[in-house]
Formats: sequence, C-alpha cells, structure tokens
Amino acid sequence: MKDVVREWKSSSYSLRREEFILTLLHIGHCQMSHGHLFRREPPSVFQRCATLLTVEHVLLECPDFNDSRERY
Repeated sequence: MKDVVREWKSSSYSLRREEFILTLLHIGHCQMSHGHLFRREPPSVFQRCATLLTVEHVLLECPDFNDSRERY
C-alpha cells in the first residue's frame, strides 16, 4: 500500500505489465475468477474440489496444484 496517491512510474512497459498482473492476483481478480460477471453467468466452480474457482483457491488451497506450488 502506498501512503500517498500519485502517479506510479515504472521503468519499462514490461515491468508495468508485471506490476499490473501481480496487483490483479493480489486482489483476486482475473478472467478465470471474475469472467462470469461479463458473461452474466453464475460463478465458476472447480469441479474436482466442488469449490468456487478463485485465485486464492488455485494458488494456495487446491490439492490438485500442490506439485506446482512446491515446484515454483
């Protein structure tokens, strides 16, 4: 969090893109987890876990991704 609201200058476009992606992941918003809002459909459910498909579930909780989490 920043203590002052002002322009955030990045050193390059690629760095800004990475910052943008990390911010979306941090707040839990992405096409996977919120795309249903644009399609006017119910939220997606990860069938194997019978759990809402969220960034938090995929990155932190889902046992199906344990190997990937440990590797990265």
